[in-house]
Amino acid sequence: MTALSVTVAFVLGALVGSVLTVLAWQIPRGSVRSGRSADGAEQSGLWADLPLLWAGARRALTGRNGDVAVRSPALELITGVLFGAMALCFGLTWTLPAYLTLAAASVLLAVVDLQHRRLPDVIVGPFAVAALALLMVAALGQGTWEPLVRALTGAAILFICYLILALISPGGLGMGDVKLAGVLGLYLAYLGWRALILGAAGGFVIAAVVGIGLLATHRADRETMVPFGPAMLLAAMIAVIIYS
Repeated sequence: MTALSVTVAFVLGALVGSVLTVLAWQIPRGSVRSGRSADGAEQSGLWADLPLLWAGARRALTGRNGDVAVRSPALELITGVLFGAMALCFGLTWTLPAYLTLAAASVLLAVVDLQHRRLPDVIVGPFAVAALALLMVAALGQGTWEPLVRALTGAAILFICYLILALISPGGLGMGDVKLAGVLGLYLAYLGWRALILGAAGGFVIAAVVGIGLLATHRADRETMVPFGPAMLLAAMIAVIIYS
């Protein structure tokens, strides 16, 4: 049953990853709701171009000059692996849908932040609402509210800590990072205080390692702005896998 559930989760994740590929291209251009890009150019709407397989995604990702924005099924593979990992960690439990949502949102937010240096509210907002709703369902299904109370407390703590850091060093952290920290705090603290500490500290460690690597390989200098969101998300996923 475990092998079957992981396989099904991987396939589901691959399909979700195909949707995320389209969203990662359309959301920063403002074309999901209106059918127009940020510069006013006509774009086909999300639902008209929504692919179920990578072959279908190529048309949705074709730019105005015929160029394809993403040339390999990387997001499908990554999302599939993360979905499989979540299924392996949590099994068929009440908490699984919440952490599948975390996996999907992490991929989407990481790609958008890497490409556009921002964490859009149009993603973080619904992500936060979905996280709270799904964790409430999980707590109800498990018959205990203690993890949810801890999750809300952890979310508040991480949000406040990041807000203070952002106010002290506005060039280092943005409000998108602060809002994301609150959502990640919800997920991490639901699993326990150790998960929260590892996930929160791990983001800074990963960011530091990446920054040192970029400097050592001369791919960046001290003035280069490196997005912090992907490091936060990666650290959170690692903590979830360890403490699930």
